[in-house]
Amino acid sequence: MSVRTTVLLDWISEFNPTYKNYIDTSFNCYSLLHKDIIKFQKDCLYIGKASWLPSTPPTEEVTFVIVKDKNLPSYDSIDADCTCIYVDPDTDVWNLFNKIQECFSNAMYVSDCCNRIIELSNSTSSLQKLLDLGYEILGNPLLLVDPSLNFIAHAGGDTVTDEPSWVSILSSGYMPEKYVDSVLLDGLADEENHPNKPLLIWQKDYLNHDQLVYRILRKNSPIAYLKILQYNKEITKNDKQILTVLGNCLCRFINNNKVEYASCSSLVASFLLSLLNGSLYDRDIIDLRLHQFNIKLYDNLILIVIELNNHFLHDPDKSLIFRRKLQNLLGRDYILYYNNNIVVLYDFKSSQPFTETEYRNFENLLSSYECRAGTSFIFHDLYSLSEHYRTARDALYTSQKLNMNKTIVQYSDIVLPHILLNYGNQNDLNSLIHPSILTIKNMEAEKSDMYLETIKAYIDNGLKIVPTAKALYAHYNTVKYRLNKIVELTGIDFEDANTIFQLQLSFLILDIQKNIIQE
Repeated sequence: MSVRTTVLLDWISEFNPTYKNYIDTSFNCYSLLHKDIIKFQKDCLYIGKASWLPSTPPTEEVTFVIVKDKNLPSYDSIDADCTCIYVDPDTDVWNLFNKIQECFSNAMYVSDCCNRIIELSNSTSSLQKLLDLGYEILGNPLLLVDPSLNFIAHAGGDTVTDEPSWVSILSSGYMPEKYVDSVLLDGLADEENHPNKPLLIWQKDYLNHDQLVYRILRKNSPIAYLKILQYNKEITKNDKQILTVLGNCLCRFINNNKVEYASCSSLVASFLLSLLNGSLYDRDIIDLRLHQFNIKLYDNLILIVIELNNHFLHDPDKSLIFRRKLQNLLGRDYILYYNNNIVVLYDFKSSQPFTETEYRNFENLLSSYECRAGTSFIFHDLYSLSEHYRTARDALYTSQKLNMNKTIVQYSDIVLPHILLNYGNQNDLNSLIHPSILTIKNMEAEKSDMYLETIKAYIDNGLKIVPTAKALYAHYNTVKYRLNKIVELTGIDFEDANTIFQLQLSFLILDIQKNIIQE
């Protein structure tokens, strides 16, 4: 971590710094002037009053930031090796010192952020992980596009709702024609006629929010553009430095062909298919293939199985567009066809795979194509991918069997109904219902419904009468009377935990029997 003189001068501009001449050098530390300094260091910046300086200038090339409370002819001499930057005479030294301290702290923050990006770049082959970290640090959405402005990847782009060009590229993979024309007019993509453009370019005229573009170059020609939208907060000077480092790391990724960003390669696809169909199950071989194919994933994984309708299977163009939109939305490359389904290996580092916004966008995309998706349990390695595929597919089957009107079905939500449906036929399920529930079901309909409703509400409300009465819109004494009557008729022991579990299971079975679609 270091601070250059030019950066320092900008940081303390409020104190009106002046100087006769200076060398734009770097400082690794700073110190308040004091009488105990014996030897000055070239890479250290010294702060204080003119009256605190030694009478004889040091022979080292040292830089001072000085409140000039007296003249310093020996320091201002052309023969002096040191540099003095003077600030307003009425400047408080401690205010000046604190400002310079902020400057160094800021430089340390930027350095730490850049080091995090560089370290991740050196340890991963995932372009998406690099963008995710950039979004986490910068706090504004990031978008990576190729020289023709087609989608490569994004981080945080799904949070953007009022920027048409971003919404368009995330849904279709392409920028709108009007935006492309505007970019061509300002020379962003015209290297021949604009060879000396800066690496960072602001775009302001045709967007709802200002956008900063970093030009990723190879041999002075663009190979990609990294865009940051000023959406959640203002883009600062720090952000520009961090964006530049992020862009350089992405440049190295693309130059080295370390990442296949359009879709997973046929080699990787074949590997994943062998895991899905169970033909590859040796853990040592799986680990070796992960290393050989340079596949690196976040710790948490789910498998998403998307059920395709017949019109997809007979319309390759529509299927391709849907797959591209899905890839843009999820920001993941491991998407393939298997058994007339689309299967997505989705990795994530948070406790849940999707935020509310991401879940809603995914749901809307599926609904627009009249598709449904089943998701597996969360898992952490690829050793049992075929089992996770089965659970995601079973989520779809069970939800359809129960006539559930859900676009996305998590296996964790229907695992018990799935087990019960596989238990056997209707008579088999009846044998799992608690005898007390069967006794009540055999009563006349009006009493049966009332007592069953009371038992379920009582269990759902933690065996407490007051909230049960509120849930049933009934009087406290009415609920208490019903419960006493139920105990009298059936002998139910509400204080026995095993009985409560059996009652809960009974209600689940009743619900399954009510909703099940007979084959």
